[in-house]
Amino acid sequence: MNKTYTDKQTAFLEALLGEARGDIRTAMTIAGYAKTTKTAEIVSSLKEEITERASMMLAINAPKAAFGIVDVLNDPSSLGARNAISAAREVFD
Repeated sequence: MNKTYTDKQTAFLEALLGEARGDIRTAMTIAGYAKTTKTAEIVSSLKEEITERASMMLAINAPKAAFGIVDVLNDPSSLGARNAISAAREVFD
């Protein structure tokens, strides 16, 4: 069964992994929630959807992480190699 979301909830979810780049409070502001609204109120009702969308984002970016590792393997002395490996490790974990 699909859950029905309010316009604010939909705007929040879109903003969270878009313009807000994962910042809960920023996403809430973009969606039009009052500054007095507690983040826990919003997150608790959307926990599953947030997790699902974040998981999808990681899956979408997994190929980039894989290519980052391959690039480092091909040129271990390249600038930022250590950061590329660390970022890729986080995506794959």
